Amino acid sequence: MRVRVIAGLHAAAAARFGVRVLVVAAASALGVGSTACSACSACAPHAPAVASRPHPSTSTTPPAASASAPAPAPTPTRPPAPAAAPQPAPSVSAAPDGLPEAALARLDPASRAALSAFGRPVLLLDPALPIERGRITSGEVFLAQSVPTGERTYALQATATATALPLPRGAPLPARPHRVRGRPATVTTNEGIVSVAFEDDGLAYVLEVECAAPETDPACTDDAAIRALAERLVRAGGSP
Repeated sequence: MRVRVIAGLHAAAAARFGVRVLVVAAASALGVGSTACSACSACAPHAPAVASRPHPSTSTTPPAASASAPAPAPTPTRPPAPAAAPQPAPSVSAAPDGLPEAALARLDPASRAALSAFGRPVLLLDPALPIERGRITSGEVFLAQSVPTGERTYALQATATATALPLPRGAPLPARPHRVRGRPATVTTNEGIVSVAFEDDGLAYVLEVECAAPETDPACTDDAAIRALAERLVRAGGSP
């Protein structure tokens, strides 16, 4: 019945405005959509504007969420893992006194005991020498180390009670033209044994090298050799 009424309205409009109206559908009356007539160019100036209603099946508006359905819980986000700190390159294990543990282990038990009994830091011979062949002895105020190699014998003495020898009245102090470990030093040679004397950290040192061939061995003919050896001394020891 509503289709006929709507069609009659379109026919009345056509008779009034002198145009032929073709009703192509009565979808708007059935509630399934809005359909314009084929003579919309003639009716449009005189027909009221009507908003188009989208078909429920073609609507782009998403359906409202059901009140009874719980909203999905937000997925927790994990903070990014901190970047791993760069690992330092492995180093040779060393004792707190500066002498490598491996070198300390090469000393015989009696030498290690003498070093500990000395009770204060002291310089020792270069561990590149065969120190396992040598021996360390110590007393209350002194420590001595010797290392034989066959061609040479290295010896180092340290003392906490060095005494300056008296000089004749008016005699100048001996010159100390060399420097060892940043300190003044004296290099001497006596019967094929070359030595260097210096002070370091409150101790007086004498480092000696005795050569089997003192006339030809550079270790005994060149002062630079024993000064370089003094620079390679290592600090060890401490409180017992």
